[in-house]
Amino acid sequence: MIRLIKNFTNVPKTLTGTVTEKHRKMCIDQGKWVQSDRYKQKDITDILKDISHSKCSYCERSVLDMTWPVEHYRPKSTYYWLAHSWDNLLCCCEWCNIYKSAHFEIAGTQASFDPARISDIHTLDSEYDLLEKPLMVNPEKEDIESTLIFDKSGAISSDDPRVSHTIEVCRINRPESNMLRKKVLDDLSKRVLFWCRMGKKAEIPTLIKEFEEESHNANNEFLAFRRYILRNGRSMIQIS
Repeated sequence: MIRLIKNFTNVPKTLTGTVTEKHRKMCIDQGKWVQSDRYKQKDITDILKDISHSKCSYCERSVLDMTWPVEHYRPKSTYYWLAHSWDNLLCCCEWCNIYKSAHFEIAGTQASFDPARISDIHTLDSEYDLLEKPLMVNPEKEDIESTLIFDKSGAISSDDPRVSHTIEVCRINRPESNMLRKKVLDDLSKRVLFWCRMGKKAEIPTLIKEFEEESHNANNEFLAFRRYILRNGRSMIQIS
């Protein structure tokens, strides 16, 4: 998980269009989520993919081969009036989406629909956060990268209770994801070991510099893990 930058005032046209407004009203009138694909339209998914560089907001896996990579931060089954709210939509892989499902534990008081705030429907998230104190991290609003801990197997953890909760709910320690993160570290370790065995340790700083550049390329997967390796190189990189 890395911090994503979203323009909350640049609301996709689909979310403010007549058809979506009618469906939002239907949900509000019935007091429940009514099935719709309005939040999955191309203008929405295109912007979400652009914000996340086509990666899951939680596990940083690529979503390029997924049709509808959209997740509701606050689940639409409970927060039906926010189902088409711009500040409630994230880019998400199918697995994090499935595991997160309708999970949204809070430490405060649950928000409820207020008809007087309908004009603010796309920007209520921060206000609700103060009221509800969610246990789930929102990568579009929070920078929690410094709290992440990785081991050499690619497994992720955190001493921060909310971050740990998010990792557990989304099952970010899925075996295939850990394996892919581990491959990033293994590939770097092999390159470092190669230059050591060749007696050319002077080449290693250049190698690390290249890895650092890759770790700041927003299109690459697992940036949080890559940057953790850079900060903890001596304890992470295997050269024997």
